[in-house]
Amino acid sequence: MADNLSEIELEKMFEEFIPGEDPCGDYLTHCDYDSHVAKVKKESDLNPKICVMAHSAIARARVCPTLVVRDISCWQVSGQDRKSSQKGTRSDCAVYLDNERTRKIVDMDRDDFMKSSRMSEEDKNARKDWVGRRAWGDMVAFVEVKHNHDGSAFEFNNPGTRFTRDDTDGGRKALGQFAEYVANILAHQHRTHVYALYVYRDRARICFFDRSGGVVSTPFHYGTTADTTFQRFFYRLAGMSREQLGFDPTAVLADESAVSALRAWAAAVPTEYLRKLACKALCWDPATNSPSSVEWPTHEVTFKGKTLYVGKPTFSNLALFGRCTRGYVAIEKETGEDGSVAYSLRYLKDSWRNIQPHVHPEHEVYERLRSRGVVEYIPTCLGGEDVAGAWQRTSAGALLQSNPLPRGHYRILLKEVCRPLSDFEDYQDLAMVIGDALSAHRDAWEKAGVLHRDVSYNNILIYVTKNDEGKDIHVGLLVDWDLSKYKEYMVPGFGPRQPDRTGTWYFRSAVSQRYPRKPYAVSDDIESFVHVYHYCVLRFHKTEQTKTLTHTVCSTYEYVERRAEDGAYVGGFIKFRQMCSPTPAIAPDNNKTLLALLQDLADICAAHYATIDAQEFDRLYTPVPETPATTAPQQEAATAAQPPRITLARAHAQKKSVESRQRRPLQVTPSPMLQDHSELLNVLREWGTEIDWPANDLVRSPEDLFKQVGLAPSKDNAFGSSHNESSRPAKRLKLDTGTPLTSVHENVERLDES
Repeated sequence: MADNLSEIELEKMFEEFIPGEDPCGDYLTHCDYDSHVAKVKKESDLNPKICVMAHSAIARARVCPTLVVRDISCWQVSGQDRKSSQKGTRSDCAVYLDNERTRKIVDMDRDDFMKSSRMSEEDKNARKDWVGRRAWGDMVAFVEVKHNHDGSAFEFNNPGTRFTRDDTDGGRKALGQFAEYVANILAHQHRTHVYALYVYRDRARICFFDRSGGVVSTPFHYGTTADTTFQRFFYRLAGMSREQLGFDPTAVLADESAVSALRAWAAAVPTEYLRKLACKALCWDPATNSPSSVEWPTHEVTFKGKTLYVGKPTFSNLALFGRCTRGYVAIEKETGEDGSVAYSLRYLKDSWRNIQPHVHPEHEVYERLRSRGVVEYIPTCLGGEDVAGAWQRTSAGALLQSNPLPRGHYRILLKEVCRPLSDFEDYQDLAMVIGDALSAHRDAWEKAGVLHRDVSYNNILIYVTKNDEGKDIHVGLLVDWDLSKYKEYMVPGFGPRQPDRTGTWYFRSAVSQRYPRKPYAVSDDIESFVHVYHYCVLRFHKTEQTKTLTHTVCSTYEYVERRAEDGAYVGGFIKFRQMCSPTPAIAPDNNKTLLALLQDLADICAAHYATIDAQEFDRLYTPVPETPATTAPQQEAATAAQPPRITLARAHAQKKSVESRQRRPLQVTPSPMLQDHSELLNVLREWGTEIDWPANDLVRSPEDLFKQVGLAPSKDNAFGSSHNESSRPAKRLKLDTGTPLTSVHENVERLDES
């Protein structure tokens, strides 16, 4: 977290990040001040004092105040998600828009508070005019208050030294807590940036966050007329437009009549799965005819002339910086010439993409794929755009020592609304679905010269369609092409920009994890399909590894270290050994058919890894040369062989028994089998369509084994399986910043190579 922050002079903060004019002297003399902030006995005593002073500054800034300040330190919002993992997370004070929605869901009745609160009468009387509820979906800005310097994220006692206190236990925990508040606001809202005030007794710092980083002002005193920075800050906040406050002008709260119409339509969607998705997106429970949450209000999004409605995302995470992708089941509204209204479900992806040459917006990749004949097993793109606006590009990162690349707000709309890969029916179905995605990957590379570069569990989806007999069938789609790269840029002279930052860490090839300076190649992508299948077996089938599942997953897939010499992320050591071995890395319980499939995968990987000279790779890629090598491995991507096309006859394929198959020889013969798609695609098609699986070997676990041990997120944060799930809540890992993070799973933010 600290690496993503920069301290700047107070006046520079006002000049560059807080637009508006300063108040006149007469205004300042009439504002409220409280010199007792330096002498309070406990942290909560500061909250009403801050509310009084902030409200005074806001009220005198405008004839009609646009903002209100509330003490929210003890109350969550009413009607929040019952399963929310963030029930206890809240800042001390918050700024809200002064409107009817705030009065309805945030403000607390004074009389009820005085009767129900267990505070002392003195505390209740001090806070009764300012108490409110936490509402992430409505918070404009917030104030974090500290009374004990040991628990402060920032330095106040020794200005001019290290400005963050992440070198102490209390400081790290406080910094993680502070970051979590910012992340929750950004996750719940359509925002470009967020303001915050960090207070320690009678001193404070102003903070600004966007998706590239955060800037923190030098500290100032408040509470007396000797320093009016506090009043200047709230005066400028009160005078800002919604866009200047950080609200995306292309996404506005939908009016109540529109929301009512959407709820009625969603409750009547004919397909059960899609009906659940639509109602969940709108936070609507048709059984009780009431909202399931008020923290995810429905917004109307303007997109390329279309009108879309989005509510709670189907996929999001608490990543604060970077791409910060969110996925929404969106409802498109179309009005006919006769005034009739029709609704359709779509999938809207919202992210902050890198802005630089040779990084193509995702919709342009889809256009290239379709123009070159790649139409099977990929979703239908209905358009994409960089969101226009003065605040739609990041600015904070320019002041960071790490100098992150600038990012721009981007959206893409897809026609198909799919199921997650976790909804595969059985392991034959899984082989077929992953085979579909691999087929799309092959066509994209061979026909269009596009390498996906982020093959992962979350990027292979299941689209349910009908066959000729009218029965539901599963088709695999390879999605999320935003990290893809064109073949013409994978030749010497277009070397990798940051070669250790490609794709989702869990599913990266073992060789690319061990040798992050190795130029990325098509074989790395193809290997990722194997890891996706392995991941699904570990997660949805009992194996020899189940009893030590957390250790197995963390050591094999999650382990990563940062190399001191060049800062590159390195890992995959156990995975590398597994790929070299002809023995399957996973041993499923009582399932010889699945074991035979895993044996085929092991044979392919072992043959390919037998061609890798580890000593030579050590010489080439460790330590890092001044100029990245452009040797034979880099040429692999441009010289992939042309495998024969495979006929995908599913419904009427002649089945063969497992016993009738000829086992490959146990001896490993070096062969670059992952250099093209043919070997792996043949195996997946054979097991997906040709093998007659015994019924008992098809059965998958009814439970998510990862969730039982806390290795997977709750359904609130990502596509959830429609299969039975354990009711046990997911555990959460914590980094040393104190920020709660989900484990490295399908919800983890992908690494960039850009």
